[in-house]
Amino acid sequence: MRFAVRTYQAGDEQQILALFNRVFQQERTPAHWHWKFADNPAGHQIVVAVGEDGRIIGQFAGLPAAAVSPTGAFLLSQGIDHMVAAEAQKQGVFAAMTRHFVDTFLPPARDVVFFSYPLAHKHSIDQRISSAAELVQPVRALRWDLARREPWRTDAGTWRTGRDRVRRVQRFPAGVDRFWERTVAPGVGVSIVRDRRYLNWRYAACPDVPYALLLAESRISGRSHGVAVLRFGWLAERIAPLCELLVPPDDRAVLALLLGACHDLAREHGLASVVTWAPPETTLYPALCELGYAEEETPFLLTTIADANAQRAAACRARWSYTMGDSDIY
Repeated sequence: MRFAVRTYQAGDEQQILALFNRVFQQERTPAHWHWKFADNPAGHQIVVAVGEDGRIIGQFAGLPAAAVSPTGAFLLSQGIDHMVAAEAQKQGVFAAMTRHFVDTFLPPARDVVFFSYPLAHKHSIDQRISSAAELVQPVRALRWDLARREPWRTDAGTWRTGRDRVRRVQRFPAGVDRFWERTVAPGVGVSIVRDRRYLNWRYAACPDVPYALLLAESRISGRSHGVAVLRFGWLAERIAPLCELLVPPDDRAVLALLLGACHDLAREHGLASVVTWAPPETTLYPALCELGYAEEETPFLLTTIADANAQRAAACRARWSYTMGDSDIY
């Protein structure tokens, strides 16, 4: 089969969507594509394969996001929506798109770390992408069974303390930027930049899924003290994925207040449990365990293509503050 490989051009999205719907047998809308790719604050990374007749027969894409690390700012790019039309498989299309993507969007051309959350039996795909692909860690989850009551809550259903309150918002306000920069970012290690621009794009603007955006703030000053983002249900599971949970490192009161609000909302939707990802190396992990969240295995791995920057690669292995929201749980 003869084909050409190139980066995305304006107007390709119509054929890309048609190919996605055909390959994955799902109905993805133009609104979803434009939100995820065209409106992404960090831009887009898309390579397509085009047949002799001009039809797009494959795509290899990354979803970039601004990131921080002890070695400075860079981009994290999640591998998503890799696909080849049935009639073009085993013709070298995937390998050609992969080479073009690596040469165009990864080091040394760009300051990018490429990562994905493959199922354990699909880690070999990452190794096909690059011989430098490596396992960072198996992803483990923390779960709260909503049949349990929270022992730390003396007044269930109340989203306030003497100092703070939690309220549900449509979009995160400007104060979240200050909270991220001064309180959260210094201690996260490696992380996507979770400022209001990213959070509002990722959750408030998502056209397909209604997320609950929760803000903890001072009852006196109104200053932001914490953030949580909750989704109601995932696939066929009666769970509430806690996609984001940002709290001051040592502020158990804010953590308990936000969790109580999330639990209340999940119960209102008739769900069985709240599930989140908090890597063991983060400060959030022991705090959740102390409150009674139970650890469990997941079928996912966190993998990455080894960074040309050795210090950054070591930082990724040492402490990567990833969340459920970093995955393509849309």
